[in-house]
Amino acid sequence: MAKPYFSPACHELEPYRSGRTFRLPHTERFAGRVLALPTGTAVSRESIRRICDVLRLVVSRSDEVTSRWQQMKGRPA
Repeated sequence: MAKPYFSPACHELEPYRSGRTFRLPHTERFAGRVLALPTGTAVSRESIRRICDVLRLVVSRSDEVTSRWQQMKGRPA
């Protein structure tokens, strides 16, 4: 349904990462946070409703979602 838009960041992929001696911390942080949602005429009204329901749930339980996400990634909440 939805996926990270640029994860990993473009500069972390070949051919850009070879020989790279610098970091782009802001880009790296945002690369994992931007979400690409389905678009276009092929997306049904039912899919749109389901996506909105999921987004509402995530926003309404943001603390719990953040905590669980960090636990999945092995980080303390």
